[in-house]
Amino acid sequence: STAAPKSRASAPAAGSFLNITVEAGAQGRVAAGPSFGPVSLEPGPYTVAEGDLPPGYSFDDLWCYGGQGTAAQSDSEGTFNVDWDDEVDCYIYNRRLPRLIVKKQVLGTTATDVAFPFTLTGTDIELGDSQERLSVNNGGEQTVALDTDQAYTLTEDDPPAGYAFVSVTCSLDEGVQPEQSDGEPTEEPFEINGPTVTLGNLWLGDTATCTYTNRKLPTVKVTKRVING
Repeated sequence: STAAPKSRASAPAAGSFLNITVEAGAQGRVAAGPSFGPVSLEPGPYTVAEGDLPPGYSFDDLWCYGGQGTAAQSDSEGTFNVDWDDEVDCYIYNRRLPRLIVKKQVLGTTATDVAFPFTLTGTDIELGDSQERLSVNNGGEQTVALDTDQAYTLTEDDPPAGYAFVSVTCSLDEGVQPEQSDGEPTEEPFEINGPTVTLGNLWLGDTATCTYTNRKLPTVKVTKRVING
């Protein structure tokens, strides 16, 4: 059967996906890039595949149609056959995983040279080298790719000396959001307890943003003077 192209949530620029290849036995690789075509092919079997993806994205689906049957799919690789005068279109779909944006604002100062530490715990955290420790400066933010249908806990650790925790607020920008059985959208996935946020029920394309507010504590300066000393 013929598969129609699907619609998807927003994606990065095509140049981020430089790893789609078409290969054919003795011919070897006949095309490569984020997208390409049309490419002239000799009749015969071909393999289309997608390699490593940018952080925060996963393979979703692959369809080739218009040749001798649709692609035989295995993970992110499919095969198709072409005959004389065939025109084949292949579509590879990716999905953007949920992401968490941690923002920091500090009342009483505009200094940006103090880092505030956070701990993020959960499953399949994609943070470069897979660390679970974050560091965000005043006025800054850090983005972390998460997995779907997993629970995460974000905690601001003890603030640097001279600063105190005030509050945290979170918001959700929904991506491809499933609905509950009654047709209502799923609830926002935040539970806040002091400086700790528990996140759950994040879905494809979701962006959760948590803004932590701290306050610079007052300072006192004492000067000692000795009279007739």
